[in-house]
Amino acid sequence: MDSTLVSSENLIEAERWDFEYFSPEFLNTIQQINQSGWPVKKLKEIIITLTDGQHGYLEHTPTGIPLIRTTNVFENEIKLDDVRYIAPEVHNQIKRSQLKLGDVLLTTIGSIGVAAVVDSSIKEANINQNLVKITPNSDVNSFYLSVFLNSNLGKVQTQITASKSVVPIVNYPRLREMLVPLPPKPIQDRIAQIMQEVYVVRTKKLAEAEVLLGGIGNYIFETLGICKNLPEDNRQFLIQSSLLSRFDVRYFSPFYTELERIIEDGIYPTQPLCNICQKISNGLTPAKLEYTEYGYTVIKVANLTKKWEINWNKISFTSQKVFEKAKKAYIKNDDLLILSASHQLNYIGRNFAIVKEIPTKYADRCMAVGELIIVRSNHKIVLPEYLLTCFIIKPIQELVNRMSRGQTAHLYAEDLQHLRVPIPPMKVQEQIVNELNRRRDEAKHLYTEAENLLTESKARVERMILGEEEVT
Repeated sequence: MDSTLVSSENLIEAERWDFEYFSPEFLNTIQQINQSGWPVKKLKEIIITLTDGQHGYLEHTPTGIPLIRTTNVFENEIKLDDVRYIAPEVHNQIKRSQLKLGDVLLTTIGSIGVAAVVDSSIKEANINQNLVKITPNSDVNSFYLSVFLNSNLGKVQTQITASKSVVPIVNYPRLREMLVPLPPKPIQDRIAQIMQEVYVVRTKKLAEAEVLLGGIGNYIFETLGICKNLPEDNRQFLIQSSLLSRFDVRYFSPFYTELERIIEDGIYPTQPLCNICQKISNGLTPAKLEYTEYGYTVIKVANLTKKWEINWNKISFTSQKVFEKAKKAYIKNDDLLILSASHQLNYIGRNFAIVKEIPTKYADRCMAVGELIIVRSNHKIVLPEYLLTCFIIKPIQELVNRMSRGQTAHLYAEDLQHLRVPIPPMKVQEQIVNELNRRRDEAKHLYTEAENLLTESKARVERMILGEEEVT
């Protein structure tokens, strides 16, 4: 346990009782900023406004004015891929949280302290209550302020402003007291330019990696001789009531029947999963699962990455007692894990990962939570990574999605076992797996290059902000 000595006078002067405020990391950060050689200002002294978004529920509309949330804000970037919309009349009523060019957005709950600038790509927009909008004055370059907030110097201070509750939330009066080194405007401009150029290069490398991984689908289509042009999803169709074996009529849509035909018309014969797998089972029901600080490993949905791998850095644990009662939920190397429960129907069939190289300390001690289905292939018939590639292509994803039930989508192992996939000769499977691994390795190299570039550049810029390195 960390500890530090604090005098009662310092406690009274600071009017703070939380350890973090007096931690060596925070005190060292403040000392570094004060010794930077640049004028040091409190955030409240260099801004015009600081306000959050509208509190309470805002009705979402199919189109309208973008409502930016924490999930849209990344370091020095605002992404509108998954943006929500509000009606223009609602937007006009909440003027204080309307955005304009040059505003700096900061996340205040969840991933606290992530900042980005509203640039010319965003016309009209608003924010919800989990973001703050900071409008700097004319002495401050918005991108410089964003760079500072995203640096360790800014993040340490932002974290300190958060209330110590179950869900930490930034305290706005404390945020206004944050210390910001303020070099002359030309130097701010140069620091901002350096990081903007770095983010451009990083984005390009990440895009190249995404193209590599995204292109594997077309390769699989061509190798398996499957048509990649999907049929139209016509939601209006007729079916005899006597043929309804399930109550969700969507299951019987001609769209899915056509997808099944597309898969069957490929070069190679198909087999249901139950014929080619040793195990298809749901993980342990959450109601029966209790978490502990350490013990037996539990893989959750959050551990599935977009690269179809397992993130072993955010592992949860359960007790030996729970683990021993959850034999059907045990996982091994080469198991395929598939999302089986979601509040959003479209997620089912699109989130999956393969378990590769379980770390030694977790070996023989791993299980999956109930929102995942464990698929263990028969290696004599199908390679595990080939089976992974089957789930990458759109027709298979749609057919898996079809099997989910209920408004809160849920996929059951007994349904998934009937999914039919193409089974080419082992040599073709190996060819597809080799191409997948080649693309993943190249993509991983690009991801690593992109992140190393960002890490090194942030360290360099931080030295500039502290006056430890000349701004060139």
